[in-house]
Amino acid sequence: MDSSSQVELKLEIFRESCIETLKCRLGNASDLFAEDFLYFSAINRTIEVANSFVDAAKSQNLSVMPVLLRVQINTLATLNFIETIERKHEVIQEFNRGTEFRKMRVPGSKTKIQETLLIEKAEEKYPWIRSVYTKTSSWVHLSPTSTYGPLDMMADGTVTFRIPRIPEPRYQEAVDELCACMIACLGSIHNHLEIWASSNRNLDI
Repeated sequence: MDSSSQVELKLEIFRESCIETLKCRLGNASDLFAEDFLYFSAINRTIEVANSFVDAAKSQNLSVMPVLLRVQINTLATLNFIETIERKHEVIQEFNRGTEFRKMRVPGSKTKIQETLLIEKAEEKYPWIRSVYTKTSSWVHLSPTSTYGPLDMMADGTVTFRIPRIPEPRYQEAVDELCACMIACLGSIHNHLEIWASSNRNLDI
């Protein structure tokens, strides 16, 4: 089984688990709580991002895969942050009012909830997350990283570009590495969803 198929299989398992969780949550709409809406958003985003990632992996689209992985890392880091802070109900209430996390402050402090803070907190549980975050960040903005993909240096010193880049065996190692990271993200996000599903929910709307 190639790496993109492994991600696809992991995604299917993740999707089926989420469907069962959502059925339990939506069985009685009167029992919905404020935190549920944040997790509903996380589930939807995770599945949509992973779906697009699988398509990108199958075509070796190395301009898109790292960006989608970085988005998935943001979801993971955000869920981890919500579970570790005190007075999380204040953050969740702000989220439900439509406030973006980067525009919020940590309850009881002047510290903004920026992505760097999310990654710092997540690194305590996921030591690998900063390295992956840093490497994938170089693909979010136009940078020299985007140049090296389609560029070829020939034996005679001639430089050629292939635009758009076409799938080649030499790119497979990078694809496999990105797929492994996506699988790790899906598994970690699933763990956070299980914590949510089994928690005593007391954050009423």
